[in-house]
Amino acid sequence: MKYFVYALIPLLCFMAVLFLVIEGVYTHESETQAITKANAIAKETTVEFNYLIRPLLSSNAYLARSNFLKKILSDEGEKSAVENDFSLLAQTHPVFQQVRLLDTSGNEVLRVNYNNDGLEKIGDEELQDKSHRGYFKKAKNLKPDQIYVTPISLNLEHNNVERPYSAVFRIISPVDTGETRMGYLVYNVSVERVISLLDVQAGSDYSQLMLLNSSGEGLRYTGDKIDYLFSNSDLGSFDGRASEVWNLIGNSKRGNKLSETGVYAWTQFDLNESSKSFPENISFLEPRSSSFKVLICTPIVKGNLISDLRDIDKLLIIGLLIAFLVLAANYSWGRVQSNKRHHLISNLNDELIKSQANLNSEKNSLKKVLHELTLRNNQLTEFSSIISHNIRAPLSSLTLLIQFLRNNYKDLAEESRKEAFDKLQMSSDSLHSLAKDLWSAVEILDSKDVKMEKVDINAILLKATDQLRNEIKESSAQIKTDFSTWFLMTYNKAYLQSILVNLISNSIKYRSPERDVIIEIVAEKFQGKSVLKVMDNGRGINMDWHSNSVFGMHRTFHGDVAGRGMGLFMVKMQVEALGGNIFVESEDGKGSTFTIMF
Repeated sequence: MKYFVYALIPLLCFMAVLFLVIEGVYTHESETQAITKANAIAKETTVEFNYLIRPLLSSNAYLARSNFLKKILSDEGEKSAVENDFSLLAQTHPVFQQVRLLDTSGNEVLRVNYNNDGLEKIGDEELQDKSHRGYFKKAKNLKPDQIYVTPISLNLEHNNVERPYSAVFRIISPVDTGETRMGYLVYNVSVERVISLLDVQAGSDYSQLMLLNSSGEGLRYTGDKIDYLFSNSDLGSFDGRASEVWNLIGNSKRGNKLSETGVYAWTQFDLNESSKSFPENISFLEPRSSSFKVLICTPIVKGNLISDLRDIDKLLIIGLLIAFLVLAANYSWGRVQSNKRHHLISNLNDELIKSQANLNSEKNSLKKVLHELTLRNNQLTEFSSIISHNIRAPLSSLTLLIQFLRNNYKDLAEESRKEAFDKLQMSSDSLHSLAKDLWSAVEILDSKDVKMEKVDINAILLKATDQLRNEIKESSAQIKTDFSTWFLMTYNKAYLQSILVNLISNSIKYRSPERDVIIEIVAEKFQGKSVLKVMDNGRGINMDWHSNSVFGMHRTFHGDVAGRGMGLFMVKMQVEALGGNIFVESEDGKGSTFTIMF
């Protein structure tokens, strides 16, 4: 018996120390992960807020400088045309609550409301005097080319807080003619709509999302309701409710704090930093008081090893304790019990192997989900950039032509008018074509239930070549195939046919005039994955110049061949939408090889 005691006491002491060490490491790791996640969500949400507010600032500054607002303020323009423009503007930006035009005395000249019931153009008899409002008094100090962004506040109606509550901030630009102040263009931005859009970006990994002004007032979104944290609201300001956290937030641009309820992480949106990339020369009145704080509170709290263990894990620990006890008993009893000890250890080892296999399976599943999320995020980021880049030119042309016709129509000769309208038609057609291309891409990005089925690549290729039979006949193209490695796969029939049509069409379109067209399509296997190669002997692509834009939207590489530059872009979108990848190898003058890894 004494040998049993001698063996048991050191083992129990060792296990107690080991448990305390593991508990400390586990708690520290939980806190570190919580802080990292909260910081990432706060940063991403601030970037999304920047994407929301930048177009509002830019359009406000641009419209304030336009001639048609100056004509309205000097009683020379048609109000109905401006009301229509304001209505279109409110529909374009979903965060608008009101768009109004004030004269220098603070009286409303025009106002368009945008609420849950839709657009509402306000009649002359309902226009209000805003001269007593604080934001108008501040706006009177604006210099030309300055913008005043007011702090977040509760909306007032007839000097009383509007109920139900409505939180807004305003964007105000002066309307000047030379050195003469004509009035002010005012946007009312709904903070409720802003924070709802930010919630979509932040995802579900948080318990509280707050958008605050420099005084600790603003909105708190908890997933199912919005709290109004203002000194003149029922709940009071965030500064008053959590002064310890606000003291840290108010004095720093970004940071985090671990609390009893989880992790607070915050970042500050800086107006001056956001305006540096504007084409307009814009500065801000009182930018410090108009700053915004994006505050995230994650639900992850300090970890506790015992409470977080699953039942199976607890059973496993109990089993290990029993094993130690059995080992100690066997030490005192001698070799007689050795067979039983080995049998027990073997059973426990099997359980550990099964648990490890389950953990590896879950890990692989998480990696796959992470890869798909990363890919979709990259696609959305690239798509957002494409829209911003491609729509700017035709839209600018339309705007300039409309302004030109509005200002000079009566003075233009008939031939000049016809030329201007022809250019308008060209810009409109360009936008229409771009919209169709973007819609095709959106359909792929938005596809959630793509039908997957067993397909024979021979049958799909037959349909693709039948679709291109005129092009193949005209070019005398030879299509060689090798599907000896595989010819059956699980895929979407329409996507696979579209991919083959675009790649074969590309090979024919950019064929070399110096040799017969030969297209090879080969099925291979690489690291257990199905691979399809489409090779041609055409003109090829100069990869030194175009390696980063081969699959871009509206990208063409040979100026003497007509094309819209959508084929390779759609191929990449369809391949990646179903979890695959596509690569290109090409040499100018010798041909190209496109490799699809499904």
